[in-house]
Amino acid sequence: MTREKRIEAIGQVLKRMCAELEARTFNEMPTERLVDGILKLMAESKTLETELTFRAEGDVMDILNKSLDKTVTHWSA
Repeated sequence: MTREKRIEAIGQVLKRMCAELEARTFNEMPTERLVDGILKLMAESKTLETELTFRAEGDVMDILNKSLDKTVTHWSA
């Protein structure tokens, strides 16, 4: 299962569990088990987040100047 599909699946289950918790009359299955499941899924979804880091070798200003100095010779509309 791809990472994206796992995130989607966790999100769907989490939505269903939250909806179930909201509908609870507290006379059925112990609520603490449902809350525990919600907390575990939230923690799992956090582990699937990706932090992006951009790196470049050299001075940032030099890299920007080189990029901005380039001339576009071909474009289409």
